[in-house]
Amino acid sequence: MKNLELGHQRRRLVMNGTYNVRDIGGYPTREGRYTQWGKFFRSDSIHQLPEESRKLLLQQGIGLIIDLRFPHEGSYQFHQELGIKYINISLHNPANLRTERPKSLLDLYCNIIDTKQESIYQIFQAIIAEQGKAILFHCKSGKDRTGIIAALLLDLVGVQHEIIAEDYALSATYLMPLLEQRRSSLAALHGIKDTTLLESRPETMLFFLNYLHEKYENAEGYLKKIGISKNEIELLKKEIIEGPQQNVYGREKNEPY
Repeated sequence: MKNLELGHQRRRLVMNGTYNVRDIGGYPTREGRYTQWGKFFRSDSIHQLPEESRKLLLQQGIGLIIDLRFPHEGSYQFHQELGIKYINISLHNPANLRTERPKSLLDLYCNIIDTKQESIYQIFQAIIAEQGKAILFHCKSGKDRTGIIAALLLDLVGVQHEIIAEDYALSATYLMPLLEQRRSSLAALHGIKDTTLLESRPETMLFFLNYLHEKYENAEGYLKKIGISKNEIELLKKEIIEGPQQNVYGREKNEPY
């Protein structure tokens, strides 16, 4: 985590009403390029943003919000006031945890990419359709459903697995103020006392990425499997990647990560 902590202040967007908003730009790829700053933001729920935070969101140039939650997790209409396009594509219903308890977070993530392929297809079609726009995708905590989509985007352009895992693990730091509240909610709403579902350990993401590569070859293979065309994948890569320049830590292109 040491490397990521050096640069996370630049990528984190601090706003009242939310805790886990961050830019996934500035990450180096295996080809020596970087993910684009200001293009993709991952977030926890933003349905309770006060007015000043809504303005800050607009200042980031967000043109599309993809809400991965189910309706019972909270609704909002401020996107209409700000002129931001909003799409709700529910990826996984947390209410199902009461009757369909996963053995682990890894089990949950693997199940999602295996059984929610139509929803993931729709999510990526929505991203592809909004070329040139900054996009924010979010769920309730910005950790699980959001983490899966972020991992697919980053793996698609060749960001190293260790970096993807470190980005995923940042949620543990950002969500720390909500830990007790999330524990109580997990127990009250879903009858679950095992708090490992609240964690975001880097090894969980590493195991998930291993599963993705073993079963689908990689994120590109997965997207092809669910129906994204080769041309659409190339368009998506261009949206994620920017030209070689300084990364999140202020290092030059030829310096080690």
